[in-house]
Amino acid sequence: MSSLSQMLSDGGPFMFVLVLLGVLGVAALAAQCIGPLRSRDLGPVIRGVLVATLAVGLLGTLMGLSATFQASAQASEATRTMLVLQGSSISLITMNFALLITAPQMIVAGALASRRASMRPGASTSRA
Repeated sequence: MSSLSQMLSDGGPFMFVLVLLGVLGVAALAAQCIGPLRSRDLGPVIRGVLVATLAVGLLGTLMGLSATFQASAQASEATRTMLVLQGSSISLITMNFALLITAPQMIVAGALASRRASMRPGASTSRA
């Protein structure tokens, strides 16, 4: 398994955008939990950041795959298979990283949304 710095390097510029989106998502979740914005519903902001993170990860993967296939079309028969396999592996780094960022945030966001829904005036506290 490669180091985080190697993964960031291999993933290209999309990785830095993903890191920024990850930090923004964590900040929005923290603001929803604590601080002066706790009473405001930041759900739309949080969901927007999560969707943007997944979209950037997918875009990075698709652009990497496109470059891989273009390069393999011009490669010799002897190197084509290795080029496609290595290029595809590297291309998937951005989507993997995006999923690693969003999965825990989605869990926390879901828990926060559930908590907010149960705290609304008129929300039923009895369970069937």
